[in-house]
Amino acid sequence: MEKKSLIIFIIIFLLGAGLRIGYFYLNSYNMDVSNDEPWSKINLAMRWIYSDRLLPDLNFGPLHTYLISALWLLNKEEVVILSRLFSLIFGILFILLYFWLLRELFNVKVAYAGTFLLSIYPLHIHLSSTSLAEVPAYFFLFSALYFLYVFINQRKVSHLVISAIALNLSAMLRFESWIFILLFSGILFLKKLRLRYTLTFLILSFIFPVIWMVLNYKYEGNPINFIMISSKVSASTMEGIPLFDRLWGFPYILCETLSFPICICCFFGFASLLVTKRKKTIFIFLFVFSLFIYALRSIRGNYDYSIARYSLLLGLLFIPFGAIAFEYIFALRKHIKLYFLIFCTAVFLCTFYSMETLNLFNRKIKIPETLTHVTSWMSANINKDDKIILETGIYHPFIILNVHLYPDQVIEYNHFSFYENKKSLGPYINDSDYIVICRTEGRFREMISEIKDVYSGEKVFGNADWEIFERD
Repeated sequence: MEKKSLIIFIIIFLLGAGLRIGYFYLNSYNMDVSNDEPWSKINLAMRWIYSDRLLPDLNFGPLHTYLISALWLLNKEEVVILSRLFSLIFGILFILLYFWLLRELFNVKVAYAGTFLLSIYPLHIHLSSTSLAEVPAYFFLFSALYFLYVFINQRKVSHLVISAIALNLSAMLRFESWIFILLFSGILFLKKLRLRYTLTFLILSFIFPVIWMVLNYKYEGNPINFIMISSKVSASTMEGIPLFDRLWGFPYILCETLSFPICICCFFGFASLLVTKRKKTIFIFLFVFSLFIYALRSIRGNYDYSIARYSLLLGLLFIPFGAIAFEYIFALRKHIKLYFLIFCTAVFLCTFYSMETLNLFNRKIKIPETLTHVTSWMSANINKDDKIILETGIYHPFIILNVHLYPDQVIEYNHFSFYENKKSLGPYINDSDYIVICRTEGRFREMISEIKDVYSGEKVFGNADWEIFERD
């Protein structure tokens, strides 16, 4: 790399790394409760540590739970910060990987432009400071794509093996990575390489999926039980949403998180690739197929498009088209380039500010005062030998971690598992000393009242939102 090119790359890299480190620092002690961040992930890890099962929660890829479990054993007090730091490291490394990948697939100018857009991509900046699995999962996914193309160009089997290993790691973090096993194998097949290369890659890449399905069959009696659980949870949140909104949900969220002006540039680059018929059209294939799968699952109600982070993969596949548009703009006069860079930076600032203030990154829910009263009462009155039955939901991980309950103390009632068979809740109640009810959500209270034959107890705490009953 020439000196001038190296300086440009260093500036872009420092911009991206600085934005992520700065946002991580500002967000590092934000302990707001949300659907995923950060309490529930840590609670999943704790419950797995104290269980005798090899499988963690079936809704999520196991590798993320294993990693957070290791961090929790390393330092219980700082596990939230450490798990976020894990994502930050991969978020910064992703900038380097993205540059190498675009340079491999296109040219150095497209690599500069694409890396610049990634550096100021608000959603990627945000997710690089959370304890979610998206950033490390997509780091391994794009690593697999990079080494796959290095293998295609150099024909070294070691690169093919590394690509398959990276794809397995990605599949262990996010289940949508599974579809790329077939897509990447299709790329090898279309490149008209020897069939043994395609078969080798396919077999190596399917190591984890096969193991995961065997374990699901052993423990749950269904090899794709994890898919059914995830679909059932998403279907409950998508119920009642019109078909048109489901169809256009992901494209709209994608434009909103990237910013509409930058999306226009991406559409322009997308069209230019189609019109000029350039050879490197792999991102068209990957983006269109991924968008189709996301839209199909959204239409069927299996994927909640309203969660902004679900659009990250589409954004990472869409950005290279914007880089193609930048390549055309870079051919213009110098002052136009400068104005355009200023424009993109301004768009980023406006998009980032609006998304952060409107909480579009993550559906954060402030901890209500009534909940802090619950945790204070429980900390003072509940002993380590007491058994608690608590409905799973937005707040239950916060209660478990702040009251310092051990996982074997808590019987988590999941309404998806027990709603159809109310009698199955009886043994859970009989084994518990305390029952915690959130009156605002209602499902748990309704079911308790319907099985009075197995329930007896008196209310020992109550406020506007919560009630705690102690068994006789």
